[in-house]
Amino acid sequence: MVVSNSDGNTVTIYSRGDELQGFFHGEPCGMLTDAIKLNFVHDVALSPCGKMLAVAAREDHSVSIFMRSKTQPNTFEAKPAWTIRGVASRLRFPAGVSFHPGGECLAVTNRQNSGITLFRIRRERDGCSIDFVPFQTISESDLLPLGLAAPHGVTFSPDGAFLMATHKRFYKTRNPDGASALTCFRWHTTPDLGLDPVPIYTALRGNSCLHSVAFHPSGRFFALTDESADVEVFEWRPQEMSVRQVDRISIFRCGHSEGPKGVAFTSDGKQLAVTTVCDQVLSFSNWGHDKS
Repeated sequence: MVVSNSDGNTVTIYSRGDELQGFFHGEPCGMLTDAIKLNFVHDVALSPCGKMLAVAAREDHSVSIFMRSKTQPNTFEAKPAWTIRGVASRLRFPAGVSFHPGGECLAVTNRQNSGITLFRIRRERDGCSIDFVPFQTISESDLLPLGLAAPHGVTFSPDGAFLMATHKRFYKTRNPDGASALTCFRWHTTPDLGLDPVPIYTALRGNSCLHSVAFHPSGRFFALTDESADVEVFEWRPQEMSVRQVDRISIFRCGHSEGPKGVAFTSDGKQLAVTTVCDQVLSFSNWGHDKS
């Protein structure tokens, strides 16, 4: 389990101690720290092969890729193999990252101007490389006419057919407009790889604060965090382009105004993990009311 710690400029890695109960050791087996390249590190994503870790540093306007350690396979190398940043990258307050399951690209959600940016991953004989210039951008100016605030969280469906994103207003953006929302974009492979620029599903949520979204490994369910409210679990019905709520989980706030932040399922789908501003990772094994 990999956790981004935005206030600490660190990423912590935890090993699983009990496959049946989903128990993770309380002490991290590895830690990445960098005051610049992990400045307000906001999201992390593992590549489909498990060898790469993408880390979005919101305040550094960068995404770094760390390779799995060859000497300590439960953690990653201390220095990134690549760092994507600069004007050409169009990264601006990146908040979310997700690898396409086919390994073709990395999706990044930006809180200012650039919206959703897609970076191509190229397979090579001795490994792979990542383009530092996006091959597609669905910009903030593309999203605002649809009533959508800047994107925040992002996840590809396990089959790679869809990309879901959360949206919420950003206090640093030049365009503090649009509504908080959940959107779903269709992925296509012809004539070129990329996303249809207009979402096939949109659920506007007004002034709520949708934070993160994560697909269940089956692709049938997804979890959504609203930092001003709860964790919600939905059944995704792509044929109908509709959703059905199957669970709502309340999170103790420890006196904070904000609640749940990050969300992810374990690879077997049995546990649902949620991070909070109380410096906690909460794991739920009995999520959902209708998983038959």
